[in-house]
Amino acid sequence: MKVNFFNIRQTHRMLIINLKAYLLGIDDYDKNKLLDINSCDLNNWIYDYALKNYKNKEIKDIEVIHKKYHFLVNKIVQLKKNGQVFAANNKYNELSHLNNELMELLKKIEKIII
Repeated sequence: MKVNFFNIRQTHRMLIINLKAYLLGIDDYDKNKLLDINSCDLNNWIYDYALKNYKNKEIKDIEVIHKKYHFLVNKIVQLKKNGQVFAANNKYNELSHLNNELMELLKKIEKIII
């Protein structure tokens, strides 16, 4: 199964940009922009292919980080909807750091499998 790591990185970068716009009140919540984990190409690749075909630590790590990433996105949206903007922004900062980890791990995995 071929995976486009560039597109996956860009999609996740845009996700946090759109999420920040939502937190700032610049943009409304749009589930299509704030990617659902079940429609995420990375999630599909992890479960449909990577875990079955690769046994390296990085694949397991990305599974964990990616789940947490999308969990935080959903948590942030819920906090904002509930008027807990300060808490939502704190979680966003956590997500931003996790995004950096995700991007670095994607680069490592890309080097390993390509």
